[in-house]
Amino acid sequence: MRDLALRNGVVIKAAELEMRFSRSSGPGGQNVNKLNTKAMLRFHPASSASLTAAQKEAVSRKLAPALTESGEIIVFSDKTRSRAMNAGDALAKLGRMLESALRTRTRRVPTRPTASAGKRRLESKSIRGRRKKLRARPVEGED
Repeated sequence: MRDLALRNGVVIKAAELEMRFSRSSGPGGQNVNKLNTKAMLRFHPASSASLTAAQKEAVSRKLAPALTESGEIIVFSDKTRSRAMNAGDALAKLGRMLESALRTRTRRVPTRPTASAGKRRLESKSIRGRRKKLRARPVEGED
């Protein structure tokens, strides 16, 4: 098995991942009864040397529903009839989960509208107000 490289530069070592295979369910002909193609990938983020303490905390907080009681993330894949493709798919699933958990939101910097934008806004409001006034019925005695 290969290391799992995430987009944010974190690399999970292959030694920290445990891959097992079992018989897959569903259609597949004779192979479904005799070949172990379903991939099961286990990763324990709390004991990972690849993650910092802050990253471990973020993963455990954001992926809490996906963690087992022992704190492991278990990912299954049985999309294809190929053992190698299912293993790759399970790695990709785990990678997407960890990337989403480790993504930090950029803080919004509050800005003010420019003077010309404010002027344009006020002009459009006055034009709209004049247009609405023209729609109104004339008042008796005014002219």
